[in-house]
Amino acid sequence: MNENASPTTDTRPPLIASDVLALAAVVFAAMDGARVAWVPGGDASAARYGVARHVVTDENASLPTGREDIRDGYLRVTLDLGGIGDQFWPVSKLVQAYKTGEFRAIRKA
Repeated sequence: MNENASPTTDTRPPLIASDVLALAAVVFAAMDGARVAWVPGGDASAARYGVARHVVTDENASLPTGREDIRDGYLRVTLDLGGIGDQFWPVSKLVQAYKTGEFRAIRKA
């Protein structure tokens, strides 16, 4: 993650309202330990299901220190399929996938 990024050096487009809502859905999924589904490209044969654990800074499961841009992080997900272990889904891709309906979280009641 780029800890030194600022509005003047970050080349990404600004966050718009739909981005913020999608980002919040990813963060709340991690906070709630929600069941999640990601269907990359809408391809049902590539669908992945599991339980969101937390947002980390890298694929070594390093926890954020509070200075990183969360969009550069990963959602750690324990997959339903046994023996595969955890996967790390890029938050930036999940934000876009949420907006297209390819990522969903089922929040606990």
